[in-house]
Amino acid sequence: MKRYWIKKSSLAIIVGMFLLGGLAIILYVVRHEFAVPAILPASGSEIGYDTTYSLDFPFAMEKGSVESRISATPKIEMDFQWESNRLVIKPGYAGALGDHFILRLAAGSVRLDGGKIDQDLVWTYPVRHAVIAYLGNATTAPEIWKADPQTGINEPVSQTGGRITGFIPLPDRKGFLYSLKNDQGGADIRLVNYEGSGDDILVDCGNETCTDPAISHDGLLFAFSRNRDPEDGIKSRNRYIYTSVLDGGQIDPQPVMVEKAVSGTMPSFSPDGSLLSFYDKNSKGIRVVNTSGGNDFLLGTPREQSGVWSSDGSKIAFLDETPGHDGITSVLYVVDIQTNTIQEPLTGFLDEREMGEPDWSPDGQKLVAGIRQTDGPAARQLWLIDMNGGTSRQITEDYSRMNAAPKWRADGRAIVYQQAELGRSNVKPVIILWDMADDSHTIIAEDAALPVWMP
Repeated sequence: MKRYWIKKSSLAIIVGMFLLGGLAIILYVVRHEFAVPAILPASGSEIGYDTTYSLDFPFAMEKGSVESRISATPKIEMDFQWESNRLVIKPGYAGALGDHFILRLAAGSVRLDGGKIDQDLVWTYPVRHAVIAYLGNATTAPEIWKADPQTGINEPVSQTGGRITGFIPLPDRKGFLYSLKNDQGGADIRLVNYEGSGDDILVDCGNETCTDPAISHDGLLFAFSRNRDPEDGIKSRNRYIYTSVLDGGQIDPQPVMVEKAVSGTMPSFSPDGSLLSFYDKNSKGIRVVNTSGGNDFLLGTPREQSGVWSSDGSKIAFLDETPGHDGITSVLYVVDIQTNTIQEPLTGFLDEREMGEPDWSPDGQKLVAGIRQTDGPAARQLWLIDMNGGTSRQITEDYSRMNAAPKWRADGRAIVYQQAELGRSNVKPVIILWDMADDSHTIIAEDAALPVWMP
């Protein structure tokens, strides 16, 4: 009997050892194999220049050890933001990404519990080429269209019967926000996906007019102007800026500022979404506010505009006007948000010249804008302006045609703009693509306006 008991206990010990061994293996797998972060978008997904990446770690990480081990090919600037155990990677200026983009996390990232990610992680993405969104049938029945310069295919997105008054594309080709005239004499804010389906109303404005839609670069917040008094909540002669969360369900839009003396049109988010600029007609200037609350400031100018943000969000450029010998002369100012300083970088260059609203190059080194001599032809011609005092370059030279609304492609190697012939009735504007590589100008669409890139 005793011998039998010994054998039985030995068997139990052996079984227990196997169980402990199996548990150790499971723990090892959990701690090592499943410690690998999940990434969005998934490796192999098609991406654009504005794609944001998120790494979800199953454990709390030592942040510096992660950030120092992240690299990309081609090399790009990256901004890191942590949300608990999630790392959000926002790309900066990238130049040319080529056909594929590779993101790497080298082995050695340290967990707060002392463990490590002991393998190199690599994610590869095909890069899509940029398309152009614009208002097609601009002078007759405006609708959102998109054009692929590579294939030459233009196709409509919206089908509203020509009732669109303005639009803005969402980041990462998720769709479009647009303003639509409704049957009550007002205009609503609506959302449609990239292919043109899934059209939904975001803000039912009734007999009030909601227009000038804007979207933050992360796609979370949207803003628009509305003729509703922010204090009394009734229809007003003035326009005011309202904001809301795009995926916030039934969250009612709220006024950015509740003072009825602060009007607003043409909202524009800074690249990081922390600031919102808009034109305050009552105060005759561009007002810049913090989207999370706090102080605001005013940039005085009679020129109605929201200013143009540099790609890193550290600066905002705007135009002022001053009397010249032969008419109004433009003055360009650049405000450094971090140092609270203001400069006039184009002193001398803009003497006796009038400038249209510019656009800042992705690398922050140049502006593109329509410019004309105040004593010369009325048609603005496009110039590339070196912001560091280098050589500036004129890229259009047809003085019978007005050039406006230029927009840089995300790689800084092409510009799309709007052009209209002067001196004729019933003129229909055209959209043109300028390619820096061969200095070519190609018509993208006719009777088209307000072009904007979708990376």
